[in-house]
Amino acid sequence: MENQPGMDPLKMITQAIRPTLFSVTARPELIIAILYTHLMSERLWQLGEEISKHSGRPSSQEALAKRMARIHQFVNGRFYHAPPMEFARLWGLHERENIKDREDLDANDYAMDVLTKGFERRKDFESSAPVLLDFLKMGFFPEYVYPTLDVVLAHGARLRHLPNRPLGMTSCVDECILIAALALATQSCNLDDILFLGSPFHYSLFLFPDGNEGFWFNAKRELFDEGAWRSQCHQGSVSDRREAFERRMLIFDRLITPEGYCVFPKGQMTISKKRMEILIERLGGFLGLHMEQMLPELDRCMECAEALDNSETRTIAGPCASSAEIREQLRNLTADDTNTVAHASSYTFRSLDVPNPEAYVKAALSGYKTYIRAAEVSDLDDALSLVRNIPGKVSILQGLDRIALPDEVLFFQTASDNERVLLLYTLLTHSPYSEIEKADIQATAGGLPWMVRYGGMDFTGSDLRSP
Repeated sequence: MENQPGMDPLKMITQAIRPTLFSVTARPELIIAILYTHLMSERLWQLGEEISKHSGRPSSQEALAKRMARIHQFVNGRFYHAPPMEFARLWGLHERENIKDREDLDANDYAMDVLTKGFERRKDFESSAPVLLDFLKMGFFPEYVYPTLDVVLAHGARLRHLPNRPLGMTSCVDECILIAALALATQSCNLDDILFLGSPFHYSLFLFPDGNEGFWFNAKRELFDEGAWRSQCHQGSVSDRREAFERRMLIFDRLITPEGYCVFPKGQMTISKKRMEILIERLGGFLGLHMEQMLPELDRCMECAEALDNSETRTIAGPCASSAEIREQLRNLTADDTNTVAHASSYTFRSLDVPNPEAYVKAALSGYKTYIRAAEVSDLDDALSLVRNIPGKVSILQGLDRIALPDEVLFFQTASDNERVLLLYTLLTHSPYSEIEKADIQATAGGLPWMVRYGGMDFTGSDLRSP
C-alpha cells in the first residue's frame, strides 16, 4: 500500500500515533497499522499461547474450525465491550466545531452521517441511541481511540470488579483487529486471508485460510463458518440471507485488507481490480449473496483500480513466528520509506526508534483529557504539581523504548520520564496562558532525556517524578 497522491506523510504519521474512529474514516489503512502493532507486542504472542499450546496450522478443516472457535471464545469471554458513553467518559468527546482542516472536516461529516443512519436504525433497540443521536445533531460523538494492545490490556486492572475479570476493554474494531492478530499468532491464517468489512458504525472480520470456505467474526458477538451461516439462514431465499446479513451489519461502506482498501460510496480503491474480484467472490460465496447487486458503487471502484493492476503491494510475509520477527520485517519494509502502513505502524506502536519522534509532541496535543485538565493550570507550579502527582513511575507500554500519550498517563496514573515531559508540555500549551507566554514553551524530543524549556528553565523527567 504505497503513498497515495495528495497524502501528507506527516499528517498520516500523527494520526497513526492516535488512530480514532474519525481518522480511520479518512485513512482506512490505519486499521492495518494497528494490526501490525499487535503483532509487534510480545503480549499478543503470550495470549496466543493461552489459546493454543500447539504451534503450526491445524491439520484439518475440523481442527481449524475448533481453533477459530477457541479464539472467538477467548476474546468474547475475556474482554469487556464498552458502550459508547463509557468511551466518552474515558477519552472525552470528538467535537466538530474544533476541526479546522478541510480533509478532516469532510471525514467528520461523512462519519457522522453514517453514525446517524446507524443509530436511527438502532434507536428502538439500544438505550443509548437517542442520546447519541442528540450528540450527533450538535456535532459531538464519544471519542473512540483505537489503541495498541498494551492499552487495551491496561484497562484490565480497572475492570476487576466485573464477574469475569476481563483482561481488557474493547470496541468492535478492537475486537476484529485482536481476533485477526491472534489468528496470525496461532498460525491459523496468513495475512492475505484477512478481510475487514464495515463502516464507522460497525466492523466485522472475515478470514479465508488457504482459500477455504472461511469464517465470519461479527466482532466478538458471533462466529460463523459457512455451514453455521447457512444453518442460521435456514437455507432460506436470497432475500432471507440478505436480511440476515444486513441486520448484523446495518451499514457497510468499506473493505480493508493488508493489501489495500475500498470505500465503496467514495469510489476510493487501493486494491488491484484482479484482487478485488477475488475478494468479492469469496464474500459472496460465503454469504450466498451477489455482492455486486448489494454494492451499486462497485463498478466505479473497479474503474479506479485499473491503474493499480501492475502495482506491487508489500506486506509482512507469513507465517508469522514472533514479535521480534515482525519488527524486523517491518524495518525491512520501511527501508526505502515508501510503504506507508509499515512506516506508520512504528508510530502507532509508539516506538521511540523512529525518524521523527517530534510527531509524538504534535499528536499529544490532540487529547481531550489534557485539554480539559489544562484549564486548571494558571501558572507553572500548577502544571508541575499535576505532573508530579502522577504516582506510577513506569509506562503502561512497558519499557523505555516506547511512549504513552498524556491522556493515557492521566487516565492510568503512571508515567515514564519521557511521558512526564510530554505531559508537562501539553498542559502548558493548552493552558490559559497568553500567546506570548506560550511562544516561550519548547519541547525537545528524540534522544535521551526529553526536555521542556519554559521561562528560562529546563525540565527533564527526573525533575518531574512523583515525590
